[in-house]
Amino acid sequence: MALPVVKSANGHTVLLQDGRSLFDACGGAAVACIGYGREEVVEAMAKQARSVAYVPWAFFDNEAALELRKWLLASSGGEMHKAYIMSSGSEAVEAAMKLARQFFLWSGQPQRSAYIARDLSYHGCTIGSLSLSGHSARRQPFIPLLNSASIQHISSYNPYRFQATGQTTAEYEALLEAELDAKFHALGADTVAAVILEPVVGAAMGCVPASPSYLAMVRRLCDKYGALLIFDEVMCGMGRTGTLHAWQNPEITGPESVVPDLQTVGKGLAGGYAPASALLVGKTVAAKMDATDAIFTHGHTYQDHPVVCAAALAVQQYIVNNQLLANVQAMGARLGQQLRRHVANIPQVGNVRGIGMFWGIELVMDRESKRSFPVEETVAYKVHRVGVESKATLVYYGQGCGGNKTGDHIMLCPAYDVTEEEVDKLAETVGEMIRDFLFVFITKKMKEILTVQLGELANYIGTHFWNTQESYFTYSKDDVSLINHDIHWRQGLGADGSETYLPRTLVYDFKQNLGSLRQISPLYDPDDDSTTAWAQTPSVHRADPIAPSAFQAALDAGRPPLRPSATDVRFWSDTARVYLHPRSLVALDNIELAAPKDAAAVGPAPWARGTQLFHTLDAAHDLLDRDLRPLAEEADCLQAVQVVAALDDVWAPFAAAYVERLRDDFGKTCVLVWGPTTPEAPADSAAMRRARIEAKARALVDLYAHASLVVPLAAPPRVPSAYALDWTCKWHVGGLYATAMETAGLATRLARGAVGMDEVQGVLNAHGGQRLMRLRMTARREDATALETAGQEASAEGDMPETDLDMLDLLGPTAGRMRARSAGDSTQVFSRILTERSAHSAAAAVRTTPEYIGRTVTRRYAVPQGFPLLDSFPSIYTGMRDVADETAAVQVVVSADSGVSNEMEALKRVAVGTVGAADREELGNGLSEIVDEYRDGWWSGSESEDD
Repeated sequence: MALPVVKSANGHTVLLQDGRSLFDACGGAAVACIGYGREEVVEAMAKQARSVAYVPWAFFDNEAALELRKWLLASSGGEMHKAYIMSSGSEAVEAAMKLARQFFLWSGQPQRSAYIARDLSYHGCTIGSLSLSGHSARRQPFIPLLNSASIQHISSYNPYRFQATGQTTAEYEALLEAELDAKFHALGADTVAAVILEPVVGAAMGCVPASPSYLAMVRRLCDKYGALLIFDEVMCGMGRTGTLHAWQNPEITGPESVVPDLQTVGKGLAGGYAPASALLVGKTVAAKMDATDAIFTHGHTYQDHPVVCAAALAVQQYIVNNQLLANVQAMGARLGQQLRRHVANIPQVGNVRGIGMFWGIELVMDRESKRSFPVEETVAYKVHRVGVESKATLVYYGQGCGGNKTGDHIMLCPAYDVTEEEVDKLAETVGEMIRDFLFVFITKKMKEILTVQLGELANYIGTHFWNTQESYFTYSKDDVSLINHDIHWRQGLGADGSETYLPRTLVYDFKQNLGSLRQISPLYDPDDDSTTAWAQTPSVHRADPIAPSAFQAALDAGRPPLRPSATDVRFWSDTARVYLHPRSLVALDNIELAAPKDAAAVGPAPWARGTQLFHTLDAAHDLLDRDLRPLAEEADCLQAVQVVAALDDVWAPFAAAYVERLRDDFGKTCVLVWGPTTPEAPADSAAMRRARIEAKARALVDLYAHASLVVPLAAPPRVPSAYALDWTCKWHVGGLYATAMETAGLATRLARGAVGMDEVQGVLNAHGGQRLMRLRMTARREDATALETAGQEASAEGDMPETDLDMLDLLGPTAGRMRARSAGDSTQVFSRILTERSAHSAAAAVRTTPEYIGRTVTRRYAVPQGFPLLDSFPSIYTGMRDVADETAAVQVVVSADSGVSNEMEALKRVAVGTVGAADREELGNGLSEIVDEYRDGWWSGSESEDD
């Protein structure tokens, strides 16, 4: 996309080539500190250029450079003793790194070569300065080039994001002190050359000032361990906070001032009139240089450039002559007041913070939980575009303030000579910009989720899922459900004109698996006596009807049903408590598969038969147009399609082809695939096992290419005694899988604070290429308190609870299988979502944890709603009683981690032997691509621990 072209600028206004004029409320990136077109500066630059435009710094000094260095040192009140004039902030930071290193070489401490920087920071775009930076989006393309061994990171200071509820400032800062102290020891205290930080973090976090006590603590630890302290004031310095240097501001460093050993300045030095920056050297380093007659080994072509120095001197003189630092203080306080008046009360504004002419506004989806908008929504950028397109106002935008690329903020950095009228108008306009964006965003926010169930095992899971959804209904205005039913249910009209409320689902299966379920439910054809259009008397041939189960008979008679046993359940419909819309049920004749009696079993060549089944039906009917599109188009705004299909029978290739069509026709819609597998039975033949492995491997490769997320649900290799599962009973297996699936998605259907499926996708696939997930679960009856205790302890520690069922088991319990992982392997987690549910949970709504850059992307949702143990649900959790309102406490962790790579590597080694030579290379390459994503997706070991 071509950027707008600036034609001219004057004062605080930028004129574009297309005729639009914009009020510049950000000075680019806090650069244009005195506005544009100041004649004093332009004339000083011209005068210098006429005198001498360039001097090679290695051979000569020049008057402009001498004057600027003298002025900078005087401005520090005698705290700084040397100055080096450069061209950019990145260069100044790089020079500070070099000088810190050389200082210790001159001091006889050559072992000091390590640096400690902070997460959520930005120090420049050169390789050295980028190594110091803790901004993942800027770092990620260059990870292999960055120095992660000797440059390590600690947490940033950001109370809004990272100070826990109920935690005092002193307690929060004590944790940060302990972390910094531990980092010194981890690196070796005598190996650390310097700690670098921004007194007010700018672009990376959106104007977050440090506290005086925090900076004093950092200074104290640096002194304790003999390290230098570097302040990066490239963005926040040179008057931006109301004092020339940020460390001179008592609101930032306290009345005594925390003085750095080295300081970088930049953007506001020459105000954008010329590319200027500087490295200022404190007395400790300067004294060593003087004592040893040391020469600083560093130099760039345009160092001490005379025209640049003349511009910087003129800008600083303009600030002094017009008393602009006093204006920054007064107008900065006013801007803060006006922002709190016009902006802070917007529900999606999480935090307004700043100082002087340096203010940040953080935007969140939910103020209470501080949940960030999904990264792909690019909210801050869109607010910026609203300003440019309709409000004639230019603001700075950024992402990443919440960690791991998430978190949106805009920044206001007006010129120092801004007026009261401009400040008041700016605050009002920014409020309008945010509201205008939110109106469009919220009205377009996606809501409905459409479920597609493919095959017998999927429909056992689906039956449990829909029974559970129906149990959440409330029938009194005083009894408010936690669940937004409209996400999964659809309104309609029955045959008699009465309103219906039925599952938003498509159910595919063979007729022989439907049991007593009728194609048209009594809601839509209660008598089933309709005549045909055929003029003659029809000859009707009916199969022997299947008697309803005892459970269904009790429901039809209006009696409370008893929980059936495993032997009582013959079909998935035997325990269904909800009706289906006629369009929801797609019943297939077995002849369409040309298969033996058990049409859904693996049988011979399941992949070829399933593929043929889909393409035959699709060619005849266009399945998506006939079945799915009517349900999708009646939704207000479809947010996702979730597909449930076995990975190891004829429905696996059917699902793969179906999802590919979904992706073609619904390109940007989230497509979530739940992939249950059939537990192996001792009687299964070797051929059957091989066929299942082939189906799993092919399905995962194809689904991975087109689905947004794929979550396998496999029988765990080890099941604790707390579970009473009959693995030969699909009703049992479906109940376990449905518990996992329903709990994992619970936060997406809450009535208050729901999480969008796009956000779930963004969190779990945070690194862009990891779409295959691992699911682990623990479930207990509510009075089995060990689960909740473990969850509370994990929450308090900020860690994940232990789970006892791992459903990423793609090879099954086959003896001698080729598994890559071992008990001693460590698992690296890229991203994960924990959902905790319990009727006795203290949580009132969704709760989320902070996200930290470079570490695991973590979300934790706590919902005060146990999993309903209905009379249609098997007694698979030990100690279940026949109590109407009994629930289970469940914890589900869905994660992208290195265990996926290990499992897929093992599957690959087995699966390539199940296919012919013609397909072997293609299948192996497809599996290898998935494996690589979970190896390359993690940064280096040092990065994962310390970035």
